[in-house]
Amino acid sequence: MGLGSYSEDRLDQLIAGGELEIAMIRLLQMAAIAEKRRRKSHLADGYRSIVDWTAARADVSHQTARDLCWTVTRLEDAPEVAEQLASGEISFDRAQLLARRASSCSSGIRYRRVASFCGASQEIDPEAGEEDGQRPSELRHRGADDPVLG
Repeated sequence: MGLGSYSEDRLDQLIAGGELEIAMIRLLQMAAIAEKRRRKSHLADGYRSIVDWTAARADVSHQTARDLCWTVTRLEDAPEVAEQLASGEISFDRAQLLARRASSCSSGIRYRRVASFCGASQEIDPEAGEEDGQRPSELRHRGADDPVLG
């Protein structure tokens, strides 16, 4: 495919527009995956998981299948990200990342870096409430001038 005669603007449009098309296709795939999961029809097809089914049927890597399937679940908990993806505001890759971050913030993951994902106003105290695998019960609020979160 020779694109030598294309202007820089046209090349930029092709790249960005391609990502928008990919995002729309991924939305359709994720809706189908959600429906297959709801019906549990992947089990009837002999697959032990929807990830295995997706990898085999879509002829994608197991990692890509896992990304698709987990993003379906995470977007259910992050409807604002799903809306941005559907409107074309963000790419699938960005939606996947934002949904993962939103999921991490809501599930109480104990890593300091999560604070920056959740909007630098919270840091989960790794010393609080970790016995018996419980979520930390104490959140320390830090300001934007804090050197850790800065």
